[in-house]
Amino acid sequence: MIDYLSLDEYDRVNSLAESSALESMSSSPFKVVRRWSTPTVKDYGIDKLYKQSDQWFYGYDCKHCDHFNEMKYEDYNPDDLSASGNVLLVNPDGIDEDAKTVQDGTYQYVCQKCGKPLDRWYSGRWACKYPSRTENNKGIRGYFISQLNAVWISLDEIKEKEMRTESKQAFYNYIIGAPFEDVKMKVLDEDILSNKSPFAQRQLFNRDKYKFISVGKYKCSRKTLLNGETLSA
Repeated sequence: MIDYLSLDEYDRVNSLAESSALESMSSSPFKVVRRWSTPTVKDYGIDKLYKQSDQWFYGYDCKHCDHFNEMKYEDYNPDDLSASGNVLLVNPDGIDEDAKTVQDGTYQYVCQKCGKPLDRWYSGRWACKYPSRTENNKGIRGYFISQLNAVWISLDEIKEKEMRTESKQAFYNYIIGAPFEDVKMKVLDEDILSNKSPFAQRQLFNRDKYKFISVGKYKCSRKTLLNGETLSA
């Protein structure tokens, strides 16, 4: 029997192992479960649970217009405040695309509404979107925080990380704390069908003794036969 269960990097936890651990809590009077993770893709793992939760997040009150900002890694757009983010480029010359560097003071955090500088040191507070979801000790309590909330990490540093990353998904997952799926890496049904052999007249589900066919990558190697001949496989 266990009273407390903590699952780190929840998106990579084996579902069978989780079920087994949860079952071990059946007779516990406490049943405390904590799941922590960097999100991976939308509507999966920790992102799915957070969407079901009461959704606590750390935001900032603008001292200029009193707007409460939920940090968004998008450019400030005064023409479309619904899509506006907290990112403002104030020095275009501070970006070196070739060296992949960003000079200090090139970017600035601003209010999503008025566009003025946003104080992240003394105006931050936790807020809950759906408090009714956890009334009477029911439901899921969820918290979200990312490097956008880390006052010791400047926006220039984050932009530099974005320029240097080899994976857009890794940047959004680990730096912004947001689920992201790179559609260029996703294999769709039409990808398989469009690359099938031109000699295949119909789809076969039964090949003599083999009923199922799997497709994947394999590593080429060279095997030496008993008679000394070499075969590539």
